[in-house]
Amino acid sequence: MDWTKQLFGVLSGLLAGLALMAALFAVLRALWTPAPTVVPAKSKLSQKTVPVTIRSAVAGPQIYVDGERCAANPCTISLLPGLHEAEARQAGHQTAMEDFAAQPGVGDLQIELNPQPLEAEVEITSELMSGTLRRDDQPAMRFSGGSARLGDLKPGPHKLRFTSGAFQADFEFETQPGAPVRITAPPKTRGLRAIAVAGAGPVGRIWVTDKDAELTIGARELGLVPEEGLPLPALTGNVHKFVLRTAKLGESTFMFEMSERPNVWISLRSNRKLGTILIQTGEDDAKVIVDGKDATTRTRRGKAAILAEPGMHTVAVEKPGFLSPPERQAKVELGGEATLDFRLEPIPTRAMLPIQGAPPGAVFTVNGKALATAGADGTASIGDLTPGTLTLAARREGYAPGRWEVKLGAGRNEALRATMTRAPATLRIHVTGAGARLTLRKLGQFEETPLSADTPVTLAEGAYTVTATDGKDRRASTQVRLEAGRETTATLSLGAAPVVQEAAAPAKQVTLEDWVREPGWRQVNGGAVARDGGGIQLVPAPTGAQTVQFTADTTGGQPVRWITHYRDNLNYTLYEFSCDALERVDIVGGKRVARNRSPVSSRRAPVARIRMVQQAGVLRTSALIGGQWVDLDTAETSNGTGRFGFYVPGRDRLVLREFRYDYR
Repeated sequence: MDWTKQLFGVLSGLLAGLALMAALFAVLRALWTPAPTVVPAKSKLSQKTVPVTIRSAVAGPQIYVDGERCAANPCTISLLPGLHEAEARQAGHQTAMEDFAAQPGVGDLQIELNPQPLEAEVEITSELMSGTLRRDDQPAMRFSGGSARLGDLKPGPHKLRFTSGAFQADFEFETQPGAPVRITAPPKTRGLRAIAVAGAGPVGRIWVTDKDAELTIGARELGLVPEEGLPLPALTGNVHKFVLRTAKLGESTFMFEMSERPNVWISLRSNRKLGTILIQTGEDDAKVIVDGKDATTRTRRGKAAILAEPGMHTVAVEKPGFLSPPERQAKVELGGEATLDFRLEPIPTRAMLPIQGAPPGAVFTVNGKALATAGADGTASIGDLTPGTLTLAARREGYAPGRWEVKLGAGRNEALRATMTRAPATLRIHVTGAGARLTLRKLGQFEETPLSADTPVTLAEGAYTVTATDGKDRRASTQVRLEAGRETTATLSLGAAPVVQEAAAPAKQVTLEDWVREPGWRQVNGGAVARDGGGIQLVPAPTGAQTVQFTADTTGGQPVRWITHYRDNLNYTLYEFSCDALERVDIVGGKRVARNRSPVSSRRAPVARIRMVQQAGVLRTSALIGGQWVDLDTAETSNGTGRFGFYVPGRDRLVLREFRYDYR
């Protein structure tokens, strides 16, 4: 069987060769397949598009369409009809931008952008506060304040000399339109350390006069800086921090700023052992004070760098027309940098008065002119006021007028607490019939107060029942609604026959014992009854109630829920009582169509004790809070409370500890 083994070996070799050729073909295909053109997301939509070609008049810029980079220059792309934006971005140049409209049916659209070169500039900073600068063969200019900026650099070679007493530094560089500045010779100094960074945009190169300086930018160690300079990695952003380390001077920290403009940033330091305080104010020409002495350096572009000896220093900044921020402490370390941020705010010349605690809708006036209206949260704000003493007035229907004397300073003042007192309502009662005895009862309460006929009485606003009786079993009653600040007259008549408002049928009650007989309800400890889930549970009574009072709680911190005006499972009114609010929601056709929320000012209570009273078309809901009944909600109704019940959703447990349902 040797021939079969030989045949099997030949076939295996052929299969391996075919697999190798297939792999080689895949590699060649990948190498020769052109890269896909990057197309902005807008052109990927399956709609009719417009061909557009965008090119730059100069070589080099990157083309962007609607903020997305195009793969080539010129950029040929298909765009959806409409407005678009094209940009040509190039270091050393001002970004060229053009808005254009892509319209179908007009052929290829050609857009040409022309980025203009930016003028080069030189920025010099030094711990030496004064000296001179000489550029090329021009007259020497004064150097003061520790920094200077030179512009108007024409294309070609330039020389720059800095002199301050025995200190001197010389630089040679060359500028070309739109190109990074090129330093053509290593800096030469006398008594100074020099650091120079030349570049444009993310491209830069650094030179230092220290022979053994090692450079670190952020967390990137770039190593030794040679005499001919060290190329910098692509840098994003403007301000950068780098660290130089030398065997003699140790570690020193510097901050420099890159921009799209071709520039040279030069830092000159003596060999003194110092650190740096970097001050940031956001304002130019601010004075810097270090340890009580004017540092003579003013901020430029909102910043200033101050050299200081190691240790703690007190720093302040000042500028005319601005509030002076508090002094700050800076800890300076040898060769290190301490950064202090100061916020300079303009000195206000006008006053602003915030208002709190006012009734919603209150109108605030000064000298009769309305200036603000309180919102739903009771707050308002009046600005652009003259500092000094101000008389502020407020009016709101139903409240006594408010008036305050306010002393205002420039800027924002402390908020005024503008509480207003509800105006009392006035009730006058007129009775026909001799010997009538009058009583008054507020809706939701059981206490009655005697009154005198035709004598006005002031009361808090709300709904009241006025009753007149005599010794002949004649009785008349009426309900009135009193509004704050208004007078209401109630008229009653005691005729020959007694006037009875309520139905003659005797009152009936539903109690806890009636609930126990309902399916799903059971008696628990202490005489209470409970139910787990079951949804809507209607009271075992045929009609609506005049009074409902119950005490209930739930498990798991859920609100106590009950319903009134029940017609079916899609039409009723739902109440929810929790520790912070009573909510009433009208359900019509299974949808929530109206909602009312009444805050509850109490701590979380273990139980909810609720009382609902129906009188003269008004259903009033009260809760026992802090030992007193507090009215929380009033709803208009024409047919009593309607069918009443509890809502026990899911697996919630409702425990009734007290229940009384009065009906006729």
